[in-house]
Amino acid sequence: GGDLGTFSQGQMVPEFDRVVFNVELHKVHGPVQTQFGYHLLEITSRG
Repeated sequence: GGDLGTFSQGQMVPEFDRVVFNVELHKVHGPVQTQFGYHLLEITSRG
């Protein structure tokens, strides 16, 4: 795991954008499959 920090829409893979900018905060979402593998995402804030 790791902290992706703050990023804007379009900076990461499209699969991340679909989750990060559309789901409830402070919950774990996934697994999200990308070309890099499977990921669990927790969104803690939106700018």
